[in-house]
Amino acid sequence: MVRALLFVAVLLAAEARAQAPEVIAAHPPGKGPFPVMVLGAGQGYHMRLPILEQTASALVKEGVAVYRFDWRFYTRDPAKLEMSPGLAEETADFQAVLALVRADPKVDKTRVFVGGKSLGSLVSYRVFAADPTLKGIALITPVCHQGPIEKMYPGIEREKRPVAFILGDKDPVCPAARFAEYVALPGISNSKQQASLTRGDHAFGYGPDASAEQKGQQAKNIEFVAGYVAEFAAQASKVPN
Repeated sequence: MVRALLFVAVLLAAEARAQAPEVIAAHPPGKGPFPVMVLGAGQGYHMRLPILEQTASALVKEGVAVYRFDWRFYTRDPAKLEMSPGLAEETADFQAVLALVRADPKVDKTRVFVGGKSLGSLVSYRVFAADPTLKGIALITPVCHQGPIEKMYPGIEREKRPVAFILGDKDPVCPAARFAEYVALPGISNSKQQASLTRGDHAFGYGPDASAEQKGQQAKNIEFVAGYVAEFAAQASKVPN
Protein backbone atom coordinates (compact mmCIF):
# COMPACT_ATOMS: atom_id res chain seq x y z
CA MET A 1 0.00 0.00 0.00
CA VAL A 2 2.74 2.42 0.97
CA ARG A 3 4.73 1.58 -2.15
CA ALA A 4 1.67 2.31 -4.27
CA LEU A 5 1.64 5.83 -2.88
CA LEU A 6 5.30 6.50 -3.54
CA PHE A 7 6.50 8.22 -6.65
CA VAL A 8 9.84 6.53 -7.07
CA ALA A 9 12.34 7.07 -9.86
CA VAL A 10 15.73 5.51 -10.34
CA LEU A 11 18.05 8.18 -11.69
CA LEU A 12 21.54 8.24 -13.07
CA ALA A 13 23.38 11.49 -12.47
CA ALA A 14 25.47 10.80 -15.59
CA GLU A 15 25.45 8.30 -18.43
CA ALA A 16 27.80 5.82 -16.77
CA ARG A 17 27.41 4.44 -13.25
CA ALA A 18 31.17 4.48 -12.92
CA GLN A 19 31.19 8.27 -13.28
CA ALA A 20 28.41 9.37 -10.93
CA PRO A 21 26.31 8.05 -8.05
CA GLU A 22 23.13 6.09 -8.63
CA VAL A 23 20.15 7.77 -6.98
CA ILE A 24 16.64 6.75 -5.92
CA ALA A 25 14.27 9.69 -5.45
CA ALA A 26 10.86 9.47 -3.80
CA HIS A 27 8.22 12.15 -3.25
CA PRO A 28 5.04 12.27 -1.20
CA PRO A 29 1.77 12.39 -3.15
CA GLY A 30 0.86 15.87 -4.37
CA LYS A 31 2.49 18.80 -6.10
CA GLY A 32 4.75 20.03 -3.34
CA PRO A 33 7.07 21.75 -2.87
CA PHE A 34 8.18 19.35 -0.14
CA PRO A 35 11.02 19.44 2.35
CA VAL A 36 13.67 16.92 1.27
CA MET A 37 16.40 14.81 2.82
CA VAL A 38 19.48 13.49 1.00
CA LEU A 39 20.80 10.24 2.49
CA GLY A 40 24.29 8.88 1.86
CA ALA A 41 24.98 5.16 2.32
CA GLY A 42 27.59 3.47 4.49
CA GLN A 43 30.90 2.17 3.19
CA GLY A 44 29.47 -1.29 2.64
CA TYR A 45 25.84 -0.61 3.57
CA HIS A 46 24.13 0.26 0.30
CA MET A 47 21.00 2.35 -0.16
CA ARG A 48 18.62 -0.60 -0.71
CA LEU A 49 19.36 -2.25 2.65
CA PRO A 50 16.71 -1.95 5.39
CA ILE A 51 17.96 1.05 7.39
CA LEU A 52 18.05 3.43 4.44
CA GLU A 53 15.12 1.90 2.57
CA GLN A 54 12.80 2.03 5.58
CA THR A 55 13.99 5.51 6.53
CA ALA A 56 13.18 6.69 3.01
CA SER A 57 9.67 5.20 3.25
CA ALA A 58 9.11 6.78 6.66
CA LEU A 59 10.21 10.19 5.40
CA VAL A 60 7.75 10.07 2.51
CA LYS A 61 4.95 9.11 4.92
CA GLU A 62 5.80 12.23 6.94
CA GLY A 63 5.58 14.43 3.84
CA VAL A 64 9.33 14.68 3.22
CA ALA A 65 10.84 13.88 -0.17
CA VAL A 66 14.01 11.81 -0.10
CA TYR A 67 17.00 11.21 -2.34
CA ARG A 68 19.23 8.26 -1.37
CA PHE A 69 22.27 7.13 -3.28
CA ASP A 70 25.26 4.80 -3.50
CA TRP A 71 28.84 5.99 -3.73
CA ARG A 72 30.70 5.70 -7.01
CA PHE A 73 33.24 3.36 -5.42
CA TYR A 74 30.37 1.01 -4.56
CA THR A 75 28.90 0.98 -8.05
CA ARG A 76 32.35 0.41 -9.57
CA ASP A 77 33.26 -2.54 -7.35
CA PRO A 78 31.00 -3.59 -4.45
CA ALA A 79 33.61 -6.12 -3.32
CA LYS A 80 36.50 -3.67 -3.10
CA LEU A 81 34.80 -0.71 -1.38
CA GLU A 82 37.80 1.56 -1.87
CA MET A 83 37.16 5.13 -0.74
CA SER A 84 39.02 8.06 -2.27
CA PRO A 85 41.87 9.91 -0.49
CA GLY A 86 40.41 12.46 1.90
CA LEU A 87 36.89 11.41 0.84
CA ALA A 88 37.15 13.88 -2.05
CA GLU A 89 35.20 11.74 -4.52
CA GLU A 90 32.55 10.91 -1.95
CA THR A 91 32.09 14.59 -1.14
CA ALA A 92 31.70 15.26 -4.87
CA ASP A 93 29.12 12.46 -5.06
CA PHE A 94 27.07 14.09 -2.32
CA GLN A 95 27.30 17.48 -4.03
CA ALA A 96 26.17 15.94 -7.33
CA VAL A 97 23.05 14.56 -5.68
CA LEU A 98 22.38 17.92 -4.01
CA ALA A 99 22.52 19.51 -7.46
CA LEU A 100 19.79 17.10 -8.60
CA VAL A 101 17.72 18.00 -5.56
CA ARG A 102 18.04 21.71 -6.17
CA ALA A 103 16.93 21.25 -9.78
CA ASP A 104 13.80 19.36 -8.67
CA PRO A 105 10.70 21.60 -8.90
CA LYS A 106 8.87 19.45 -6.34
CA VAL A 107 11.22 20.25 -3.45
CA ASP A 108 11.48 23.32 -1.26
CA LYS A 109 15.02 24.65 -1.66
CA THR A 110 14.83 26.34 1.75
CA ARG A 111 14.16 23.03 3.53
CA VAL A 112 16.92 20.71 2.36
CA PHE A 113 18.20 18.23 4.94
CA VAL A 114 21.19 15.93 4.60
CA GLY A 115 22.31 12.83 6.44
CA GLY A 116 23.57 9.33 6.12
CA LYS A 117 24.66 6.13 7.75
CA SER A 118 28.22 5.76 9.08
CA LEU A 119 30.41 6.92 6.16
CA GLY A 120 27.33 8.77 4.93
CA SER A 121 27.20 10.67 8.21
CA LEU A 122 30.83 11.76 7.85
CA VAL A 123 30.48 12.96 4.26
CA SER A 124 27.08 14.58 4.78
CA TYR A 125 28.48 16.50 7.74
CA ARG A 126 31.33 17.85 5.60
CA VAL A 127 28.78 19.10 3.10
CA PHE A 128 26.50 20.43 5.84
CA ALA A 129 29.24 22.32 7.67
CA ALA A 130 30.31 24.03 4.45
CA ASP A 131 26.79 25.03 3.33
CA PRO A 132 24.79 27.30 5.67
CA THR A 133 21.72 27.06 3.41
CA LEU A 134 21.10 23.45 4.44
CA LYS A 135 18.31 23.12 7.00
CA GLY A 136 19.52 20.27 9.21
CA ILE A 137 21.27 16.92 9.40
CA ALA A 138 20.55 13.36 10.58
CA LEU A 139 23.59 11.31 11.61
CA ILE A 140 22.70 7.60 11.63
CA THR A 141 25.29 5.36 13.34
CA PRO A 142 27.92 8.13 13.55
CA VAL A 143 31.63 7.33 13.70
CA CYS A 144 33.45 8.08 16.95
CA HIS A 145 35.63 5.07 17.82
CA GLN A 146 38.75 6.99 16.71
CA GLY A 147 38.07 10.08 18.78
CA PRO A 148 35.39 12.30 20.32
CA ILE A 149 32.44 13.17 18.13
CA GLU A 150 33.38 16.84 18.04
CA LYS A 151 36.75 15.87 16.52
CA MET A 152 35.28 13.48 13.98
CA TYR A 153 32.62 16.08 13.07
CA PRO A 154 34.54 19.36 13.57
CA GLY A 155 32.47 22.20 14.96
CA ILE A 156 29.32 20.17 15.51
CA GLU A 157 29.22 21.10 19.19
CA ARG A 158 28.66 24.73 18.11
CA GLU A 159 26.06 23.94 15.43
CA LYS A 160 22.84 25.92 15.82
CA ARG A 161 20.81 24.22 13.09
CA PRO A 162 18.73 21.08 13.80
CA VAL A 163 20.90 17.97 14.28
CA ALA A 164 19.76 14.42 15.06
CA PHE A 165 21.99 11.54 16.16
CA ILE A 166 20.82 7.95 16.35
CA LEU A 167 22.95 4.93 17.24
CA GLY A 168 22.83 1.51 18.84
CA ASP A 169 23.80 0.90 22.45
CA LYS A 170 26.26 -1.84 21.41
CA ASP A 171 27.77 -0.07 18.39
CA PRO A 172 31.58 -0.53 18.43
CA VAL A 173 31.98 2.21 15.81
CA CYS A 174 30.55 4.78 18.24
CA PRO A 175 30.58 3.46 21.81
CA ALA A 176 27.68 4.67 23.93
CA ALA A 177 30.04 5.90 26.68
CA ARG A 178 31.90 8.14 24.26
CA PHE A 179 28.66 9.47 22.83
CA ALA A 180 27.51 10.27 26.38
CA GLU A 181 30.58 12.48 26.74
CA TYR A 182 29.40 14.53 23.76
CA VAL A 183 25.85 14.87 25.10
CA ALA A 184 27.32 16.18 28.38
CA LEU A 185 29.26 19.00 26.69
CA PRO A 186 28.23 22.52 27.79
CA GLY A 187 25.50 23.98 25.62
CA ILE A 188 24.41 20.79 23.86
CA SER A 189 21.24 20.42 25.92
CA ASN A 190 20.20 23.99 25.03
CA SER A 191 20.80 23.64 21.29
CA LYS A 192 18.63 22.27 18.47
CA GLN A 193 20.45 18.97 18.70
CA GLN A 194 18.72 15.75 19.68
CA ALA A 195 19.84 12.17 20.09
CA SER A 196 18.44 8.70 20.54
CA LEU A 197 20.26 5.62 21.74
CA THR A 198 18.42 2.51 20.59
CA ARG A 199 19.36 -1.15 20.78
CA GLY A 200 21.88 -3.06 18.73
CA ASP A 201 25.19 -2.73 16.95
CA HIS A 202 26.28 -0.75 13.88
CA ALA A 203 23.34 -2.18 11.92
CA PHE A 204 21.00 -2.05 14.96
CA GLY A 205 21.36 -5.83 15.08
CA TYR A 206 23.10 -8.51 17.10
CA GLY A 207 25.76 -9.97 14.83
CA PRO A 208 25.96 -12.97 12.49
CA ASP A 209 24.93 -15.44 15.20
CA ALA A 210 21.76 -13.59 16.15
CA SER A 211 18.84 -15.73 17.26
CA ALA A 212 15.43 -15.56 15.64
CA GLU A 213 14.27 -13.42 18.54
CA GLN A 214 17.20 -11.03 18.07
CA LYS A 215 16.51 -10.78 14.34
CA GLY A 216 12.97 -9.82 15.17
CA GLN A 217 14.24 -7.21 17.59
CA GLN A 218 16.58 -5.85 14.91
CA ALA A 219 13.59 -5.31 12.63
CA LYS A 220 11.89 -3.37 15.43
CA ASN A 221 15.06 -1.34 16.05
CA ILE A 222 15.27 -0.35 12.38
CA GLU A 223 11.58 0.57 12.33
CA PHE A 224 12.19 2.86 15.30
CA VAL A 225 15.24 4.45 13.65
CA ALA A 226 13.32 5.13 10.44
CA GLY A 227 10.47 6.76 12.34
CA TYR A 228 12.83 8.81 14.47
CA VAL A 229 14.65 10.27 11.47
CA ALA A 230 11.38 10.96 9.65
CA GLU A 231 9.82 12.70 12.64
CA PHE A 232 12.98 14.76 13.13
CA ALA A 233 12.91 16.01 9.54
CA ALA A 234 9.18 16.68 9.56
CA GLN A 235 9.36 18.67 12.79
CA ALA A 236 12.60 20.50 11.96
CA SER A 237 11.21 21.52 8.56
CA LYS A 238 8.70 23.66 10.43
CA VAL A 239 11.36 25.56 12.38
CA PRO A 240 11.88 29.06 10.92
CA ASN A 241 15.22 29.63 9.19
